Amino acid sequence: MSRVLRSLRLVHSWLGVLVLPWIVLFGLTGFYLNHERAVLALLPDGAYDESPLRDLRRELPVSQDEALLIAQQYWADQPVLALERVTYHDFLSWRVKKQPGYVLVAIETGHYYVKSNYMRSTYAPDGTRLNVKIYWPYIFGVFHRTGWKDWSLSTIFADIIALSLVGFGLTGLLLWYLPKHKRIRRRILGR
Repeated sequence: MSRVLRSLRLVHSWLGVLVLPWIVLFGLTGFYLNHERAVLALLPDGAYDESPLRDLRRELPVSQDEALLIAQQYWADQPVLALERVTYHDFLSWRVKKQPGYVLVAIETGHYYVKSNYMRSTYAPDGTRLNVKIYWPYIFGVFHRTGWKDWSLSTIFADIIALSLVGFGLTGLLLWYLPKHKRIRRRILGR
């Protein structure tokens, strides 16, 4: 019996060490999913005033080629999937689509945005970063469902952590029950 308990303690302790970070993060993201406004109030929201950008003017509007040159600075190893005219934040813009996200260049002002699923950065025409907005709801939601930053590992990683949690719970239950087993059996059988 002592060998079994020693083995269970060893397995239980190592499973605890393995899953502890995810237990904490799943707890935090679960709390976020239940109390979104309360959690978001504690995090930086990335709000800023875009009105100074409206005062910027270029002699000539940003061309498609200029927009592509700006976009090439970001995710340089990724090909351009699409280039289209859109309105973004009330600015007529070129939207350059790449696999990881978008680069949106305002045609009249030359400022631009680099946008992925996780965040958006705003840049002045000279490349100075003006603002960063992190998309907390997306990050928390994806992490809570997958246990990772994206779907690249499918749900394998989350499944491994979930099974480790089950093993952690079962070994904890056995560690609690087995020492009491003999006493309970004696009481029931009257020995």
